Amino acid sequence: MKVLIVNDEVIIARQMEMLFKRYGLEPFVAESCEDALKIAKKEKPEMAVIDNSLWTKEKEGVQVAYEVREIIGKRCFIVLMTAYELEKIRKDYPKKEWVKIYTSINLFEAPYKVGMMKLMIDEWINAAKKYFKIFD
Repeated sequence: MKVLIVNDEVIIARQMEMLFKRYGLEPFVAESCEDALKIAKKEKPEMAVIDNSLWTKEKEGVQVAYEVREIIGKRCFIVLMTAYELEKIRKDYPKKEWVKIYTSINLFEAPYKVGMMKLMIDEWINAAKKYFKIFD
């Protein structure tokens, strides 16, 4: 499975990349919205893990999620991570079956805990497998 990781915090993105590789998946890291859309067009990932709070502020991660969805279609399971604006996202954007909103405040609390990230990735992979059964 190809996984697009969209996160402008390089250390977090690389740790996620390493963990996805341990699962035998093929991760691609994008540190900007523009890079994310280029990778989505070229690689057609089955999963995208997108941080909503991109420092570049080109656009919010949820907007990138919608654009990735337009490029790839329903064959991409999208996980949107946010540490701060969870309620705002729930209010501003309708819930879709392909966007799973996570509050990742525990993930980013100091010291950074790789174990917590591994648990989240386990859950994302299991949710993606259930999601893809819809299409099989």
